[in-house]
Amino acid sequence: MTALASVQSGSRAAAQLQIDLQGRIVMLAGRTVRLTAREYQLIALLHAAPGRLFGRDEILERLWGLDFPGDSRIVDNYVKRLRVKLGPEAVQTVRGLGYRSPPPEVPGVAQPHLERLPPEARLLTRLAERILHVTEPAPVIDEVHSLLSEQYQISGVSLWTAPTATLPEWQRLVQAGVPLSSVDLLALPGNPACIAVPLGTGLADQPPWAMLMFGSERANEVAWAARLRPTLDAVAGLVNPALRLNQEMNRRQHAEQQLRRLNHTLESRVKDRTAKLAQANAGLQFLYDLAQQLAGAGSADEVLSLGLDKLTELTGAASGSVWAAEPGAAWRCLAACSLDGHNPLAASELAGLLHRTLAGRSNASHSVQTAAFQPVYWPDGRRVLTLALSGAWRIGHVLALVLPGNVSESNAVDANLLDAAAHTFASAFERQMQAQTLEQAALQDELTGLPNRRALLDDLSAELAYAQRHAAPLTLSLYEIQDIRLLNRRLGFSGGNDLIRALATELTSLLRAEDRVYRLGGALLASLVRAGAPQTSALSARLQALVGRFGVLRVSHVHAPGEADQVSAMLHLALIRLERPGDLVP
Repeated sequence: MTALASVQSGSRAAAQLQIDLQGRIVMLAGRTVRLTAREYQLIALLHAAPGRLFGRDEILERLWGLDFPGDSRIVDNYVKRLRVKLGPEAVQTVRGLGYRSPPPEVPGVAQPHLERLPPEARLLTRLAERILHVTEPAPVIDEVHSLLSEQYQISGVSLWTAPTATLPEWQRLVQAGVPLSSVDLLALPGNPACIAVPLGTGLADQPPWAMLMFGSERANEVAWAARLRPTLDAVAGLVNPALRLNQEMNRRQHAEQQLRRLNHTLESRVKDRTAKLAQANAGLQFLYDLAQQLAGAGSADEVLSLGLDKLTELTGAASGSVWAAEPGAAWRCLAACSLDGHNPLAASELAGLLHRTLAGRSNASHSVQTAAFQPVYWPDGRRVLTLALSGAWRIGHVLALVLPGNVSESNAVDANLLDAAAHTFASAFERQMQAQTLEQAALQDELTGLPNRRALLDDLSAELAYAQRHAAPLTLSLYEIQDIRLLNRRLGFSGGNDLIRALATELTSLLRAEDRVYRLGGALLASLVRAGAPQTSALSARLQALVGRFGVLRVSHVHAPGEADQVSAMLHLALIRLERPGDLVP
């Protein structure tokens, strides 16, 4: 066995303990003892320096590290386990200070008998034995007072720390026996009841770091005080290193505790910042995905469906819906979704709730924070978060998210993220609505509200393809009020426009619901009817009733398939027939 470490002490059990540092083997009396990795590290640390004292904090720092979050008492548990396996003398306890391995004996040194020493020496020896393992200033002062009060009639002992920058006056640190006040200290050296001994730092250029005060009724006796002064100086010289060591250990423990608290605070801050950064990144990714999906939507309905699903999932809402209202009209649900798959909303009840709650507001709440502080409440207590997507409450679109009862305002989704998501949803929805409005304006006549020339071309192409594919009849008809310019000069442009609107209304009422009427410009209107010549003749007969209102009305019909097989051919033929005198309705 190589690299053996053994303990040479008065303890036979400790002397039989051997540690193989290379093989990480511990043997006791020639028998291998099984230890855990942490137990081996602890016994190896202690026996690497026999007799050296290791505090709990130092052991904890060396074996567990500075970032260990547990209690320092874990060291005591491992010491107990080592004593069970290796014997009670394998690790010694220095009360209040820590642990050590048995110190080696120093043979051949004779110690004088205590009773042969002078009284002062015996006093100092007893005091040294008592304060050897004491780790706090108070027990040291108690031991000093206990010994001196018996032999020298000392009534009180106190330790005072010197003034500092933060504490400009002398501060009493500990007291034993009859209390001595700061008045007694300030009265020195003329105070006959006190004897003060300064405690130096060991450096000539530095003032005392503390003062040891002794109080006695005999302190005013000059001979007694002079005889006792050397003893008090010796006592002060003996306890000064112990007191300074205790103070230094306390400062070190305090510094270590502060360092651990600081490390814990920093770790908490790092974890908190990391969690917030991860949450922010997740929020940005959510907004990016939402914007990408909404940008790829082809219609307002698709935007509503995608946006509602995403916002409902983000907020954990039980259901979500988008509502529209016009001035004087009731709320109308455009889209709704539910996470649990059940009926998302009682539409009539929520519409009434929105109307009652929002009717008095002139402007919409475009912020989640504003809406959260003015929530709408469902009859069963659930919160309904309402946000304006465009316009105002009375004119525009409103997003309503019904939050379940277990989602409170404190643990709800980040308001800034919800604001941004709602704004993204609203922007995409408004873009689709604007595109839909522009598309409708491009295909709709402004005067009559009928589809225009472009709409006729699109519909005629689709209807002609359907008629050719299914051999179904299709009739294109043109209608024109003759001499509309003369009528405008006689009735004015507003009167002429009234005639055109009236003709559009009459044609729409005469045709079937599946037939369509168009205005091509000026006083020229058109219709697409899924019917042949017999039905067209009946339509011409019904147009006779319009002669008295519109004067001369030109009409032409083109039937497909048969008369024309292409869009341009049908339109060209219809225009030619419109100019023939025989196509007039007198």
